[in-house]
Amino acid sequence: PSAVETAQAPAPVGPYNQAVRVGELLFCSGQIALDPTSGELVGGGDVEAETRQVLANLKAVLGRNESPQLPEKVDVAMLVDVYHHIDKRETYFRTLRDSLKPGGRVVIIDFNQTSPFGPPVRERISADKVKGEMAVAGYRVKAEPAFLPNQYMIVFEAAAN
Repeated sequence: PSAVETAQAPAPVGPYNQAVRVGELLFCSGQIALDPTSGELVGGGDVEAETRQVLANLKAVLGRNESPQLPEKVDVAMLVDVYHHIDKRETYFRTLRDSLKPGGRVVIIDFNQTSPFGPPVRERISADKVKGEMAVAGYRVKAEPAFLPNQYMIVFEAAAN
């Protein structure tokens, strides 16, 4: 195992790491709404402000909007309930293609428009839009299993150049 650390997120406040890589898996520790520069709690009880800071901290540990920052090639990149948080999706997924092993896949799982759970409906991205954006980024649909009651699951592979 190897520790993953970045100064762009708060240092751990306990005896743990921001994340740990074991083989091809990355285990991320929980984050709190600490500003990494000041070390102060953000939000003062405002759940939205606290959530934005926590997500910013996780993004700093896990990757950037332009790149997943994977240190080596992977067989599968799975993103669960986070697609709508990636601002520069086309750039991110084009970059991700370089991090996939031959035959590698990208799996997107996210909340459907009618789910009673998940982010506000206005923030959800439909499966059709995901497929369109991924096509622009150079992927094609490999499978679309339909077993999740409140989410869609789409498996992509790199399209031939």
